[in-house]
Amino acid sequence: MLSKGKMSIDHEVMVGLDDEAEKVIGRLRWGSKQVEIVPIVGMAGLGKTTLAKKVYNDSSVTCHFHIRLWCTDEFQNLDEHALLEKLYQRLLKNRYLVVFDDVWGIEVWNELRNAFPNDKNQSRIIFTSRSSNVASQVQYGGEPHKFRCLTVEESFELLQKKVFGEEEECPQALHELGMEIVKKCWGLPFAVVVVAGILATIKHDILLWEKFAESLTSTMVSGTDQWKKSLELSYEHLSYNLKACLLYFAAFREDEKIGAKSLMRLWIAEGFVEIIEGKRSEDSAEEYLMDLIGRNLVMVSKSRSIGGVKTCYIHDLIFEFCKGKAKEKKFLQVLRGYDELSTFNVPRNLRRLPICSSEEDFIKSRLFCPYLGTLVFFDATPGYDKFKLLNISFLFCIYKHLNVLNLEGINLMLKELPAEVEPLLCLRWELMEGGFPKLKVLTLSNLDIVEWIETDPISNDYFPCLQQLELFGIYNLKMMPACLGCISTLETIQVALCGYGVQSLVRKIGKAQKNYGNVNLKIIYKAY
Repeated sequence: MLSKGKMSIDHEVMVGLDDEAEKVIGRLRWGSKQVEIVPIVGMAGLGKTTLAKKVYNDSSVTCHFHIRLWCTDEFQNLDEHALLEKLYQRLLKNRYLVVFDDVWGIEVWNELRNAFPNDKNQSRIIFTSRSSNVASQVQYGGEPHKFRCLTVEESFELLQKKVFGEEEECPQALHELGMEIVKKCWGLPFAVVVVAGILATIKHDILLWEKFAESLTSTMVSGTDQWKKSLELSYEHLSYNLKACLLYFAAFREDEKIGAKSLMRLWIAEGFVEIIEGKRSEDSAEEYLMDLIGRNLVMVSKSRSIGGVKTCYIHDLIFEFCKGKAKEKKFLQVLRGYDELSTFNVPRNLRRLPICSSEEDFIKSRLFCPYLGTLVFFDATPGYDKFKLLNISFLFCIYKHLNVLNLEGINLMLKELPAEVEPLLCLRWELMEGGFPKLKVLTLSNLDIVEWIETDPISNDYFPCLQQLELFGIYNLKMMPACLGCISTLETIQVALCGYGVQSLVRKIGKAQKNYGNVNLKIIYKAY
């Protein structure tokens, strides 16, 4: 059942944070001239990050500081020496506010503290952490701001807004049941939000709410691992397809803002999206994403100007849950860095393997998983020199059972597409963003491919240097990327032993090239 939650997709509900925010803002704007750390400490799911965001974006804070920076755990993985020096010079003589979100250990601060100058101009650093020990050990550390739990009234207000929206109130008949439900969440905002996500899928009927309230024991959303139990409850209310779509978030990095289109296309390629006659798979995938958003399991980072979701992400607790559940179900396993790559013992039935590493570590590890179905690459240092692969033939020689290969973000230094890739192209080939920036010759031979499309139909960046396109023995192709009609470098298209439909597609490309101004394109049809 699709979620019926009424909140705007990019609206983050905040309840009970005004007094907390005022206290933190006061510590940022007043007090010592020395640089000072303001730790925000509390158990998982209390809303530490939400509070930090509220403070960070407050108008009185944005006007007070010259520079504001928001840092996640990836910050420490970049080129340390060059980064720290650059950061120090940028902050010098400026009043700055830096937020370190979800700090687990003192090591992060010890590595980075020299990058923060103390110009005695009231600069501030915010830490959010589950550990009071981290707050007590940092240099310049002030008294930790300990986060309180929500009151029953605040919990109910949060539940009401997440289920019914800002403009609508909970029906009086359900009011008492709603209060009973939130009492079992023990003032933990994350538990309230997850439970609200389940209620958003249930009709606003007193009997159904009574049944849910009876099934929801306080031990399920309280205790040492409140958040795990509340997430388990929400997870069990998902359909088989939605469970797979949610667990797929474990393939990405924590706190990563994921392109919604790329994510949905990966879901489709994996077979998670049900095929419905007369309905585009992309539309079904978008409904899946909106359902997960409505259940408060996925959050919107950016919306499209024309409507819909541009990028999305999941809460760090949901990310932890997905990682654990994906490993337990042998759904996928993520490998990060050389140590994990080189010592990995491949389970026989492992289906999906996301890899986050440098090019050197990946090649040196000689990872061998011949029966793998999905291989997803992530560059270990996004934003810096891209992961380059000069030769990807070995990928297709080793991983012959691949259904999904995602090389997004990887710089393919190719002038020809390897012959080894051709047997793997089956039914659908989708060009991901970035394409093949140095490819000059593309040969597709004896493929049973039906759709050849691009992620972004208006982009011309997939084959910017392509000179020759050769199509041999292709009979069933019904779609080709529109970008082929506006590649200025294209000189020749050769077509041999292809179906009439393919020839018709090639003629359309030729016409588009002529309109684009490329009057020298040669199209050669061969009978052999």
